[in-house]
Amino acid sequence: MREDVFAQHVRERRAAANTTGESITEVDPAFMDALPDDLRNEIIRNEQRLNLENAFISGRGRSSDSEEDDEGDMSGQFETRTATLNEKPMTPVKQKKRQRLTFPPLIDRYGVAALLKMVFVPQLYYKRENFFKTLGYLCYNKQTRSEIIALLLYILQEGIMDQSSLEAIYFQLCQRAKIPGTPDATKNDEPKTYAKGCRPPVSLGISASFPMSCTGATVATQAIDVIQYLLENESHMKFHFLSDQESNPFIRKMGKKHKLKDSSYKYPINILFNLLGNKQINEDTNLMDILSRTFQIATKPLQLIQAKLDGMDTEARTQFKGPQLPIIPDRSLKQIINILIADECASKVFQQTISSIQNLSVLENAKVVFPRELSKNATSLSKTISTDLRELIKELQSTKDFSDDSSIPELTKFSSGSSDQAKLLRVLTALDYLFKINDKTNMDSAEAKELKELYKNSALGPLWGALSDCLP
Repeated sequence: MREDVFAQHVRERRAAANTTGESITEVDPAFMDALPDDLRNEIIRNEQRLNLENAFISGRGRSSDSEEDDEGDMSGQFETRTATLNEKPMTPVKQKKRQRLTFPPLIDRYGVAALLKMVFVPQLYYKRENFFKTLGYLCYNKQTRSEIIALLLYILQEGIMDQSSLEAIYFQLCQRAKIPGTPDATKNDEPKTYAKGCRPPVSLGISASFPMSCTGATVATQAIDVIQYLLENESHMKFHFLSDQESNPFIRKMGKKHKLKDSSYKYPINILFNLLGNKQINEDTNLMDILSRTFQIATKPLQLIQAKLDGMDTEARTQFKGPQLPIIPDRSLKQIINILIADECASKVFQQTISSIQNLSVLENAKVVFPRELSKNATSLSKTISTDLRELIKELQSTKDFSDDSSIPELTKFSSGSSDQAKLLRVLTALDYLFKINDKTNMDSAEAKELKELYKNSALGPLWGALSDCLP
């Protein structure tokens, strides 16, 4: 009966608050005074516990650069709530102003280098989860976050070429991890570059011994796994790959080494795209799976940035200090399209690549490059398939025994998973997704007309003619 009375009182207080629009507590102080001591104390304890849980949950979702002080907020809520419940005068609860928090770095750059040596130690995924979480906590600090990502990209860009380059990068990490003043510490803290095929000096000690069973595929997988985890689980990483990171020395170093004259090297997303030019990566199905997923997550905020900018006038855009659209050169966009025409392109990789293409399509140059490259590839593939079909027709006309497919070698070109018609199908599907064509689309719209023109330029007519000639 007590619970029913209390519940009825709370409902009445809520209804009164909705009617008057005033900020009042759910429990009238006079009503609290009328309750027995044990029941009143229990209600207060429940209120405090709920405030604790709510404060903790809300604090988990805040970003590192604009979070409130959770501990201070929770204690303030307790004092306010308890005082309000016990005081007879009814006073509105004042909202505490959010305080901007900064997270001090827990480790310096030497510690980051020492920690990332773990990427070279082959381990199963579940055994690396604590390592991922540790890096996630460290990324709360902006400087440490920049250092971790830049070093991971440096490992992927410079170390995944051959075994010699992999070992050289590892020894650079070992050298960088040495604090100045310690034995064998170099005078220059910046990583040294060794000539190709030359091993670093052996005076680095036992701690610098190269891990056994470490290969380029292992390091690439574990480094990309870290990046993917951070992108998926840490809100601080949301715009990192799309933001200017020129201040980081490793980013500048990679830009100078590869002689990038434009400003695209400032954006980490372009370094990720450059990995598609590495055969060790683009020929590994597992690596392409996690890399395409990383592209998908890293480019997703582009839609949010564009939507924000669309709501501003020209003057507001120039004064806007928030995230801006990055500079992604045409060569990087072409590399994304090349995923679709690779010999091996699993369905999951295809879906994630299509999603990345849709995310990137908000860029002005992407609106030109994507349709042009897809149409060009469709034209090239259709011509190749037409030629193969003509040759197949000749084989069929000269073959008398059709019981054995091996007697017709031309059929092998059409039966493998890496066949040209499979590539053509992926390219044409990407065109449809790019223009978002479906059954409800107005075929007289500008997008539909542009798509028709692209299909026309792809010269698919000869392909259909050759295909019909194959039919009995």
